[in-house]
Amino acid sequence: MRFSMLLTAMVLAACAISACGGGSSTTSRSTKSSGSARTTVATKDLKMATADVEVRSLAEVPFEFSWDLQLPAAVHASWVSEAIPDTLFVQTTKKQIHAIEIKSGHTKWVTRPLPKLMELGAYVVSEELSGRKKGSVILDNRLYVISDSVLFCIDASYGQIIWRFALPFEPSTAPYATGSGEGLRVFIGDWQGRLRVVTYHEEKGNPYVLWQWNLRGAPMADPIGSGGLMYIGNDRGALDCFDHDRDLKWTYKIGNNMLGAPIHRGRSLYFGSIDNVFHAVNRLSGQTMGQLYLDAPIERSPFMFTYDPKRVYLWTAGNGKEQGLYGVDSIPDSIPYKDTADELFPLEVERLKIAWFVRGMTRLVAATKKHLFTTYPGDSTVYAINRMTGSVEWGWDVGATEDGKRTAVDLCEYVDHNGVNQSVISYDPTGKITSYKLFGQMGY
Repeated sequence: MRFSMLLTAMVLAACAISACGGGSSTTSRSTKSSGSARTTVATKDLKMATADVEVRSLAEVPFEFSWDLQLPAAVHASWVSEAIPDTLFVQTTKKQIHAIEIKSGHTKWVTRPLPKLMELGAYVVSEELSGRKKGSVILDNRLYVISDSVLFCIDASYGQIIWRFALPFEPSTAPYATGSGEGLRVFIGDWQGRLRVVTYHEEKGNPYVLWQWNLRGAPMADPIGSGGLMYIGNDRGALDCFDHDRDLKWTYKIGNNMLGAPIHRGRSLYFGSIDNVFHAVNRLSGQTMGQLYLDAPIERSPFMFTYDPKRVYLWTAGNGKEQGLYGVDSIPDSIPYKDTADELFPLEVERLKIAWFVRGMTRLVAATKKHLFTTYPGDSTVYAINRMTGSVEWGWDVGATEDGKRTAVDLCEYVDHNGVNQSVISYDPTGKITSYKLFGQMGY
């Protein structure tokens, strides 16, 4: 206990050195692509941050028309998975899921209608399995979705429903799946404050709940995992780490409700809570590595990019100027520490510092190595934010037509972690999807 208190004190001191407390910068749970944090602020007030930004037409921006596709119904939800980043998944109001190749607009497959429209997120897992020939490897891609409290396992390569399971509980989170065969584990939180783990018996051909754990609080943030460990937060202010076979590794006390799933990079785990604190934690031990105090609650998952290893981005919610997008520098470091035996060893810390803040932004719709492309709530104007400086360089009205008129469009919100797509994807109320691809220099 004494060691833990000393460690926490030293980490907070390190954060103070690197301006961790500097919240004074100058600048839902649904699967729908808007996915924005709550806001009661008039959009015109939020847009003061971009009042002088030039709004351009398609001919004046580094994007060009790539393809369009007319779906048989309006789009209810859309998502892009890190496991299969070149595929756009869409559920229409006819309850069917469409898998669309982002590069070409080609429809890969369409499922039969699900029982209801999805209210929770989806998860895609891609596992490497041994092929029939010695030394060969095949990819086993699975899509897990919940519809009307029924868990569906869908072949993400062909769209066939492999199995379904009427959950004996009311789910509060999207599923997180890992493994295959006897090693399959599907983690789901429920409203009774438990973590449930589902697996599938291949010989008997039936799914079942393998084990469960009483978390003493309802999970609101979707579970996520890496390297044999799984992380899940709840509304009682705790983040728990489990292995795949019901072993609680550690519990981290947050202090308040956690609504956004954590993200991980190396040994670091990043997440926020509604008490305005952004946390960096050692994902193997649960020890505090850094904390950043802001002026607004963090209700959503942060995000980051593989080619941007020292930067984390996070959204803040609120009822005023504190709502928006932060760019946070995250620099690994160590502090010499002597234990009770007077032995010297380094403590791992994360030096967190606000790089910039852009007011009002709530959605990321594309990214390149130079820019983040974001929008305001319910708006189809895309703004190019310089990733280094946080300055808004220009805007693009995606709904503007060549004849000067406007069409009502929504935009697909997604994180392209490895820069695979670099596309802005829109859809209108009829279900027509239009994709715009970056051209020219990759630095845009």
